[in-house]
Amino acid sequence: MELLIDNLTKSFKDDIAVDQFSVKLTNGIYGLLGATGAGKTTLMKLICTLQKPTSGTIKYNEKEIFESTESYCEALGYLPQNFGYYPNFTALEFLEYISLVKGLSLNEAKKRSLYLLKAVNLEDKKNKKIKKLSGGMKQRLGIAQALINDPQILILDEPTAGLDPKERASFRNLISSMAKNKIIILSSHIVSDIEHIADEILIMKSGRLIKKGKPNEITKTIDKFIWECETTIGKAKYITDKFYVIDMKQTDNETVNLRIISEIKPVESSVQVKPTLEDLYLYYFAEEKMK
Repeated sequence: MELLIDNLTKSFKDDIAVDQFSVKLTNGIYGLLGATGAGKTTLMKLICTLQKPTSGTIKYNEKEIFESTESYCEALGYLPQNFGYYPNFTALEFLEYISLVKGLSLNEAKKRSLYLLKAVNLEDKKNKKIKKLSGGMKQRLGIAQALINDPQILILDEPTAGLDPKERASFRNLISSMAKNKIIILSSHIVSDIEHIADEILIMKSGRLIKKGKPNEITKTIDKFIWECETTIGKAKYITDKFYVIDMKQTDNETVNLRIISEIKPVESSVQVKPTLEDLYLYYFAEEKMK
């Protein structure tokens, strides 16, 4: 299975949202990282055929998706940032409705809906109207509807928004358990969620793909740029004014620990530390701070 995105561009008048984006995706989980306005949501809408590109192509198993939309959409599952629902439907009624729209039989719709409600821990809320569900419950229902047709390509835009830590852990386990035979693309501002489950990271900036790699490999590119030091509260102000301090923890009444992004050693007492994916994200989207 292969999803090939080649030189994809999407323009809105004078604004280029996606700019010559190219990548080949096969089975696995891809974490899409980028600041607000980087073009992530537009890219996902293009992959889901909700928008047409200005130029470039997207091919699924060598077939252009806009020339085989019906068969392609049968293989597709999508959770947008704000998914639509019918507030007076119960959770079960909504999933059964989506199942029928996706072409499942009545019997299949019932079985699949009940299975997914259990998978997202909403089994006991199946007969509750959606308008009475909490924000986190609605988000879990959105995840379930994206999975209703057991899609080969699963697109998730901010899937863990509104979920508490326990729900996020359950979501990660659910996605990881089904990743073997699917292409899964998920975008999230909660970097740790991506770091835990993604096979590969895609970093998008100003509409372009600027970095791609496995989490443990991609962070090596900033191995020499992450520092920690312990200093006095007075000296900490000088350091934060001059360098990009990404974390500050007070140890007692007089000293603090600082975590710093810098291409040079910030202060004599600094020591290099192993970078995380969040460090990498901040490195690429904090250029102004580093100048």
